[in-house]
Amino acid sequence: MHALDLLGGGLVLGWIALPLLLRLGRTRTEENPALAYRNLLLTLLLATALIALPWIRTCLPRTMAHAAPLQVLAVETPSFGVRAHSFAVSPFGLLAIAWAAAFAIAGARAAVVWVRLRRLLARSAPAPKALQRLVDASAAAIGAPQPRLFISGDVENPFSAGCLSPVIVLPAALDLSLESIDLELVIRHELAHVRRRDPLTNAIARACAAIFTLHPSMPGLLKEMTMAREAAVDAEVAPLAPHAYATLLVEMASRVRFGKELAHVSMDDTALARRIAMLTNETQTRKRSSTALFLGAAAIVAASLLTPRVFADRGLVGSPDQAEALDQGPGRENWIRACYDEASKEKADLEFDIVAHFTLDDRWIITSASVPTPASPTFQQCMEQMAIGKTVPPLDAPPPPKRGKLTIAVRLKLGPGVWGEGG
Repeated sequence: MHALDLLGGGLVLGWIALPLLLRLGRTRTEENPALAYRNLLLTLLLATALIALPWIRTCLPRTMAHAAPLQVLAVETPSFGVRAHSFAVSPFGLLAIAWAAAFAIAGARAAVVWVRLRRLLARSAPAPKALQRLVDASAAAIGAPQPRLFISGDVENPFSAGCLSPVIVLPAALDLSLESIDLELVIRHELAHVRRRDPLTNAIARACAAIFTLHPSMPGLLKEMTMAREAAVDAEVAPLAPHAYATLLVEMASRVRFGKELAHVSMDDTALARRIAMLTNETQTRKRSSTALFLGAAAIVAASLLTPRVFADRGLVGSPDQAEALDQGPGRENWIRACYDEASKEKADLEFDIVAHFTLDDRWIITSASVPTPASPTFQQCMEQMAIGKTVPPLDAPPPPKRGKLTIAVRLKLGPGVWGEGG
């Protein structure tokens, strides 16, 4: 199968699996924001991994799925030649090409955001040493990596960034006095993000979102991930000063520049109302797990891998052992043997050492046959008639091009005893 077809098939599988996994892993953010965020991230990762299944299938043992496969039990030194009369991209290939274009656009947008962030950090000033020491001490107290602290006049709200080397950027408009309760809450909030590795997981989620660009579930999924991530941090920090923290959220929301993608905070009116409501929500956190999500993903993988496949790419039937391995058991007509038996009725102990030529379409189905057998016109006529429409096991050759042809030459040595005693 062409690489574009594999990619297109994987994309279809991932697109179908994503909403199913979302339903299996759904956890209300109000009940358990940390688990909700984890399950949403796992959903994205599992759906992304499913895209690779078509490639995995090509590495597994194959099964025949045709009604009347050709069994070549006496093949020696097969050879082949490819004549591509035309080429056309399959629907899966077209899907893969369209996806590649959309993915490139999404990647370009992500690159623009990254460049903007790097430039913003370059323009930012390092925080005063006393403030940096305060951040280092607070980070050590909660077991978080010690981030670099910057002050910027270009941002209205604080944010954390850096997948491997974390940084925290504070707005210059924030009260930076060490006694400020707002400053303490802001630092604790951003340090909680750093401790949870949210900059890294957010980058992973954005990369997966680029893979699923244009998927109708993606905008809502990313929005809910942002809400769950912020709510999980709110649950950690708010108990320090609930009223002051809620007031701080309202103040920060009033500063948000909508459409700016640097901070990725959930601060619109609806999200803010939900976050404040969760701070006063006394409902006990429900204990749940991601078991259903993993079981659902495993079921999708099993169904995909166990589905019978039609040979469409590589694999060589070049020896009796390999041919016998493809035997479909009793009830399968071996049409080569049938033609040999028919010819043997006219002349006993026939022996052939011939080269048969078959032309195959892109589904490995024989469309024409030439089996020159001067010693037995009956065998030749039978073979050339019965071959049409039969499916051959794929050869160790590039698959026939779509709407093209593959011509193979197979040497057949037939005679008494080829199929064993009684054959």
